[in-house]
Order: sequence, then C-alpha cells, then structure tokens
Amino acid sequence: MNGGRLWINVMANKKILAAIVFWMLAIPASASFAQAFLEETDSTYINLGLISYSTDYVLQEDLSSITFKIRNNTSRSISSMFAWVYRFQESEEGVPGSFLLVNNPHRGSVTVKGGAHPPGLIREWRFEILKRRRTAQGNEEYTLRVSPKSIFYLNIEPAPPPKDPDGPRETRQ
Repeated sequence: MNGGRLWINVMANKKILAAIVFWMLAIPASASFAQAFLEETDSTYINLGLISYSTDYVLQEDLSSITFKIRNNTSRSISSMFAWVYRFQESEEGVPGSFLLVNNPHRGSVTVKGGAHPPGLIREWRFEILKRRRTAQGNEEYTLRVSPKSIFYLNIEPAPPPKDPDGPRETRQ
C-alpha cells in the first residue's frame, strides 16, 4: 500500500520539478526577446511608467501649442491627461539649464484624433502653451512631466472592433 503512495509522490514531485525547470528556462528567454523588441522601438521614447512619450515633438508655428506622441503602456484606455510641459536650454556641456513651466497643468490635454487612447497604441496629445510663455529664443527644448495621478481612464472600456470589415449588419423590421 505504501508503495503506491510513494509512486504518486515521486510522480507529483517530478511534475513540479519539470514545471520549475521549464519556467527557469522560459522566463529569461522571453525577457531577452522583450528587451530586444523594446530596444528597437524605444529609441526615441522616454518611459514614464504608465506612458512613454517621444522626444520628437511638434511645436506650432505661432507657439500656441505643442504636440507629443504618447504611447499608452497601461491595460486601460486613457480618457484624459494632465501634464506639465517645461521649456529649457542645454548648456554647451549638455547639462539642462533652468526649467520654465509653459502650460497650465490644471488644463487637460487633447488627443489630436479625438476619442480615448487605447492601451499599447501611440496617439498624439496636444498641450496648450500660455500666452505669456510664447516667446521663441532659438535653441530651447521642451520636455513633459506626467504624474500617475493625473492620468484618467475610461470607466467602461470600448468593445473590440468587429472582425467583419463592413461591421455588424443591422436588420430593421
């Protein structure tokens, strides 16, 4: 009778050991693939945790607004975002100088295409620049600061897009 129980314990321990060995081999491999993918795609993006933003921003000609490409790193759709946009100048040594807040962080930003920002995708967000900060000095750069508490999500996630390219057909009687 004890021989049967011993055999079951040995087999259960082998399954557990096999699972542990599998995960020890699989996790570093998947992490290395993920790291290689991130290195290829994140060359111009600065990761802030919940979002990443591109260093290639677009400044309007009249300096009324600035547009950043932002990637949603969360698993939820972003409905609105409040952020701080700073202007600064780098010294000859590459050290940033004094930072000047150029937007009103209490005023939310706007997506260029409109609608919510789905997870994993890149959207353009426009931030308005204050009128008194619209002076161009030549060699200034802009950066973005976003707090995790200033990102707001949709209460109900939108339905996934239909698989049929024509969409669902409505029948009315």
